[in-house]
Amino acid sequence: MKFFRYCLFPFSLLFLLLSECRNFLYQVKILKSSRFNIPVISVGNLSLGGTGKTPHVAYLIALLKNSFHVSVLSRGYGRKSKGFILLDNPLSAKVHGDEPMIYKKNNNEIPVAVCEQRVKGILQLLTEKPLTDAVLLDDAYQHRPLKPGLNILLCDYHNPFFSDFIVPVGNLRELRKNANRADLIIVSKCPENLTQEDKNIIIHKIKKYSIAPVFFSRIVYANFYPVFNSDVLTDVTDKKIILITAIAHPTPFYNHLNTNNRVIKHFKFSDHHNFKENDIKLIAQEFSKNPDAKLITTEKDAMRFISLPDKQINELKSLPFYYQTINVTFDEKQPEFDKLILDYVTATARDYRLHTYENENYS
Repeated sequence: MKFFRYCLFPFSLLFLLLSECRNFLYQVKILKSSRFNIPVISVGNLSLGGTGKTPHVAYLIALLKNSFHVSVLSRGYGRKSKGFILLDNPLSAKVHGDEPMIYKKNNNEIPVAVCEQRVKGILQLLTEKPLTDAVLLDDAYQHRPLKPGLNILLCDYHNPFFSDFIVPVGNLRELRKNANRADLIIVSKCPENLTQEDKNIIIHKIKKYSIAPVFFSRIVYANFYPVFNSDVLTDVTDKKIILITAIAHPTPFYNHLNTNNRVIKHFKFSDHHNFKENDIKLIAQEFSKNPDAKLITTEKDAMRFISLPDKQINELKSLPFYYQTINVTFDEKQPEFDKLILDYVTATARDYRLHTYENENYS
């Protein structure tokens, strides 16, 4: 596989040329970037998926929503719809995308919208939800028409951007040096026992490309919930598991489940795979061979399963089918990270409201 990727090196050069030409046009302001007075926080990466954007956006929602009117804007990757859509029930992965569904399902009180054009999306959000104090952007690091007020770059501990290469040889969407657009960098998916010496080595490598503050987070596997009508799963020990994943990097999830259980079958689909009728049949057939097993998937994949037509998923509805939620937690610098976010939103939102009220008073 690696040899095949290196054979594609000429295509990496072409991709690099196009990417850097585009960045240069924005740098010299031939192409324009818009910036809003309202707080706008972007969470993104330099690589192709799998760095943990969704749980980090969820972390920011939890941090901000009790003190501010927060809205979330995503492009809704993988959806079949186009344009601006404000999420409302019934939710559908085909209409809204799986990540926006997660945000809305877990935070029904906050506005969540999808739009390919983020500037247009924010303008529409502010029109429909004028009390919005801050906007969180999911996966917008390469969306140069919009300049966020705070740009957060995620760096996967297991596949850091400073050791990666441009696609298709590697997984980078743009050069490592473009980490310099970040205001904060989070090294995600860290092991629990990461030492300060290990952190210092990573920080030193990142500092070659960016002077942004560096933080470290790790994934925490949380509760299991039924995808359809199963009973709540409380004890997950010594179980046979049929695992279904359609995410970029499923190995950590597999290893986590296989620690205290036995994964007897792993249906491993490509990232954001749209499940077909034949996929459902294969999963149901595997369960018929192992009726004492549990079907386990990710929360993101569960959003696509529940969006399928009933006729496709009837075979699964009576089965013990669950998804596991994930959260992120930071190391000892979590209070510092939280303070940076809260200080930025507090100051910028206050100035935005003062400016808005002044304009209203003189209109």
